[in-house]
Amino acid sequence: MKLTKSHRAYFKAAKAISELSDFPRVKIGCCAVYKHKIVSSGCNSMKTNPTQKRLNVHRFSVDTPHTTHAELACLLPLIGRKDIDFGGVSLYIYREYKSGDLALARPCASCEALIRSLGIRNIYYTGNKSYISEEIIY
Repeated sequence: MKLTKSHRAYFKAAKAISELSDFPRVKIGCCAVYKHKIVSSGCNSMKTNPTQKRLNVHRFSVDTPHTTHAELACLLPLIGRKDIDFGGVSLYIYREYKSGDLALARPCASCEALIRSLGIRNIYYTGNKSYISEEIIY
């Protein structure tokens, strides 16, 4: 993926958000961009969330801890807003190793189910020492 100046700015914002995470092992940040503006952001957290619990059926066959994922934390404030066309929303998801190298931050099955249910088409995320863009086809 070729990074534009805008992509770099959005990933930089997602990185800053990831640093706010209280999760001990992995810190992930997510920004939602609509009409060239960041409209929401969130990081993974040790706090549990009933929506995350409901979505976790896409990942696990048994009940598991339902700590909040960055994508959910970012998208929850936007759900139900009538002024946003989710087809025009792009997500930027950032994760890095303790060494500072980029790490894979592709949305899990639970988060992908949420992203698809909202109709979001474009997601950008860090990969192992790379940046990746993905368009969801409906």
